[in-house]
Amino acid sequence: MRLPLSTVTGSLRADIWINCPSPHVWNCVLEFPKWAPTIKAGELISGGWDKEGGVVLITKEDGLGVDPFFSTNLKMRPHSQMVYKIDTKDGDQQHGFVDITLLEAGDKTRVIYSNYMNFQFPMELTLEDLQGNQAVERIRDEYYLKPLKEYSEKTWK
Repeated sequence: MRLPLSTVTGSLRADIWINCPSPHVWNCVLEFPKWAPTIKAGELISGGWDKEGGVVLITKEDGLGVDPFFSTNLKMRPHSQMVYKIDTKDGDQQHGFVDITLLEAGDKTRVIYSNYMNFQFPMELTLEDLQGNQAVERIRDEYYLKPLKEYSEKTWK
């Protein structure tokens, strides 16, 4: 028996300072399969990694199983902002938008990660389950920002 899907809409935002200029951090962001611990692969389907309209098939493994999804670049402002849309490969179970903004201050860059999402789950979840402090901490400390910071600073010359 298949459980009915429950839809949850929400957003989360996290930020971090990286001790590198924004052009280097930008290049590191584009190298996400090398440093993002939950991303196992990124396959360019069409366009360019850093071009508006570029489409990438991303394979993600986060302990809940393999979750492939398409990422379509909607806005690309080199060294300062990228916005992309997420759609699942096998249906409409998850979609949303991610906005990664880089603000340079001298030799440092503030990276702001904002995720606007619409999830469907075969269980009852509340908005707090998805966007609470734990979700923000995971984006900042485990899945995205801290690994990006470590990779950027390690590769900066």
